[in-house]
Amino acid sequence: CEVTLAVVVIAGMGEAAGKTALACGLSAHFSDQGKRVAYAAVGPQAQEHADFVQRALGLPAAAVAAAADPTALAVPPADITFVEFAGTHPVAGAASALGGRLLLLVRYQQRLTAREIIDPVGDQCAVLAGVLVNAVPARCIFPLREAMDRCWRRRAYGCSAWFPRNGR
Repeated sequence: CEVTLAVVVIAGMGEAAGKTALACGLSAHFSDQGKRVAYAAVGPQAQEHADFVQRALGLPAAAVAAAADPTALAVPPADITFVEFAGTHPVAGAASALGGRLLLLVRYQQRLTAREIIDPVGDQCAVLAGVLVNAVPARCIFPLREAMDRCWRRRAYGCSAWFPRNGR
C-alpha cells in the first residue's frame, strides 16, 4: 500500500496568480532531489491543468489526478503531492479535508490589503504552510509586510514570502 507522505495545497487569489507555475517548479525541484512527486488539480478546469502538468513534467498517469471538487479527489501516492486548488470551497478547509498544508499564492494588485490576503485562511492557521505574494512593486513590499505581520500577530501566526515585480 503506497502512501503520500506530504500534501501541499497550492491555492491562489484570483486567476493568473501563478499556481500552476509554482506547482511545476516545486515538483521539478523535489523530483530532482530524488523524491517521488505527484500532482493533482481541483476546480472547474482541473483536467486541463492536470494534463498540462503531466506533459510538462513527464509524470506517469498514476501520479496525476483531477477533480472538480476536493471531496472527490483521490490524492495520488508519492513522497510529496502538490494539489493545485481553484475551487469555490474555503481554501483552508480544502487543505484540511485533503490532509495537507496550505500554501497561499497571491498576485499583488494595486491597493491590496493585508486583510484581503489573510481572510481566506480564516481561523484555520494550523493548516497554513505559508503565504507567497508575487509581482509586488518594491515600494509596496515593506508597508504590506508590516500590515500583514500585525494581522498575523493577532492570530499568533506568521509566515510569508515576497517576490518583487521585475526589480521595480
